[in-house]
Amino acid sequence: AWWYASRAWTPAILGSDGSPLRGSVAALEKVRLGATDQWILARGRDAHNPVLLFLADGPGGSELPLPRHYHAPLEERFVTVAWDQRGAGKSYRAAAPQAHLTVERIVQDCGELLSILADRSGGAPLYLVGRGWGGIIGLLAAQRWPDRVRAFVGVAPQVNFHESDALAYRRTLEAARHARDIPATTALEGIGEPPYAGPGSAVRYHSLARMQQRFGGSTLSRAVDGDAEHLLGRAPEYSVRDRVRLARGRRRTLDALRPHLAAIDLERDVPRVEVPVYFILGRRDLTAPPEIAERYFGALAAPHKELFWFEDAGHAPAIEDAARFNLLAVSRVLRGPRRTPVPSEARG
Repeated sequence: AWWYASRAWTPAILGSDGSPLRGSVAALEKVRLGATDQWILARGRDAHNPVLLFLADGPGGSELPLPRHYHAPLEERFVTVAWDQRGAGKSYRAAAPQAHLTVERIVQDCGELLSILADRSGGAPLYLVGRGWGGIIGLLAAQRWPDRVRAFVGVAPQVNFHESDALAYRRTLEAARHARDIPATTALEGIGEPPYAGPGSAVRYHSLARMQQRFGGSTLSRAVDGDAEHLLGRAPEYSVRDRVRLARGRRRTLDALRPHLAAIDLERDVPRVEVPVYFILGRRDLTAPPEIAERYFGALAAPHKELFWFEDAGHAPAIEDAARFNLLAVSRVLRGPRRTPVPSEARG
């Protein structure tokens, strides 16, 4: 029973003959980060390809199997790596003691993971993709260790939780009133506008998150959102015990880190990075209103920047339109910044 409750695995990458493809990687494994055991999932048809590290939304969020499902075509050109951060999913136990559960500690974990992946890849380029909260961790890491990161991709990145939560609340209340959803309107008016502090604050934040979900804060398509939740609940990468920890991580890790989130302001703390930056924003995002990230993108100093709007997407544009995201990852991010042709009269 203990073995069954702990069993987890990831499917092999197969060749044309149906056997595991020689030279590929499909590994679900523990890595040692910050003196704790944390988990990653690495997959690719060629172990020597560039690395694409996904940083999940959260805090406390686990999206370990989602790249395998939504971004499987990228396994042709990258080694995709999904990481369960300290206190999330398979790495839930790494949150103890909770005094070690800080933004700075998770950024340090990310830096250590970048070093491990760089050593394993033998110097292959390494790209970061951060969604929501993962965008914060990714930008802080890219700022601190530009020598380890080829480029950063922010997918609906959070920039300033204090500003974002207040605007998201007003947008969600407006959506509820427009839909004439009286129960949702009453619930939102009852919890009031963030920030929330003191007893019951965690419950109010979770209530707001549920309402944002109801009106497309995560994804606009219930089919896509349901598919993602089904994957999280059924993926072989999670054992029975991991599935219990999924829910615990979402609540307890978020609650523990919530007091630290109000201090985050990327416009102040990360005004410049030394790597190319790509932002992908969902026009109809209720969770992290995109105009905040758009404003930050305009002010951010970087050697190269590109912004892409997904017009019919919410807070998860990379899975709401996975085909377009996968295309951009190869055609724009992997190929790198386009070089401006030198006028003929300037040559030589």
